[in-house]
Amino acid sequence: MPDGPITLDASPQVKRGAEFSVAWTGPVVLGDYVTTVAKGATKVGADAAYVNISVGSPGKLVTPTTVGDYELWLVKGDTFGEPPEFIKARRPITVQ
Repeated sequence: MPDGPITLDASPQVKRGAEFSVAWTGPVVLGDYVTTVAKGATKVGADAAYVNISVGSPGKLVTPTTVGDYELWLVKGDTFGEPPEFIKARRPITVQ
C-alpha cells in the first residue's frame, strides 16, 4: 500500500448524467469508496452513486443529473452517511 496523502484526480467539469473516470492514489483500504456529493453536503446521501476502490484506479462514476457544483469524496468504507471527518480526500467538480 502506498504511503503519503490520498489524492483524487478527475476532470473538473463533467456533463450531467454522464460516466466519467476518477483516479486515486495513496493509502486506501478495501471498503473505501469514491462518491459525488453536492457542494456543502455534510454526509453522503443514501442514494448516491459510488465506486468502491476495490475495482482499482481509475474507476467509473455517473454524474448527478442536476447541473451544479459538487465534490468528489473518498470516504472511509465503514462510515456510509457519517459526518465529514471520515472523508479521506475531496475534490471539487462541476456538473454541466
